[in-house]
Amino acid sequence: MRTRVCLGAVLAVTLAALPAAAIAANGLTISPPSTAAFSVTLDGTDQIGLASLAIPVSYTSNALNKFATSGWSITATSTVFSGTSTARTLSMTATTVSVTDDAGCTDRTCNDPANSIGYPLALPAGNVAPAPVTIVNAAPGSGMGSNIETLQLSVAIPANTYADTYKSTLTLAVVEGP
Repeated sequence: MRTRVCLGAVLAVTLAALPAAAIAANGLTISPPSTAAFSVTLDGTDQIGLASLAIPVSYTSNALNKFATSGWSITATSTVFSGTSTARTLSMTATTVSVTDDAGCTDRTCNDPANSIGYPLALPAGNVAPAPVTIVNAAPGSGMGSNIETLQLSVAIPANTYADTYKSTLTLAVVEGP
């Protein structure tokens, strides 16, 4: 129930995600996007690269999850942004994430998730991806049906960053339960 989304940044920065696959857990599915992008031109000042990832979440009832009322969470971790030709890296604390629920549950079997996570949240990064953190959750009794969670990634790019193509791998997982 994990997927990896490869993020690459070219300074001037372009961010791209690898094709996504649905991740499922007992009536709970997320479908990460296949691409994301941000662009930054290095000009000697600190910059922020922004990328949005819309993630459809489907939480449906089946014989094992008793009416889809247990709630769910999405976790994330990443590798540090590393340059492909300079071997330079961005800080392990360069990326923060915020998540919004795109309200729009109109079906009678759908309700918006009651999320208790505070934002912005530091996205963990390391040469090897560290333990994931919960980036969004749905309290028990919420988040049923189809929802779209939009991740807003903010990447701090210091003024002294070397021009290069920087890459990172974002790993997402979905978990049923509080």
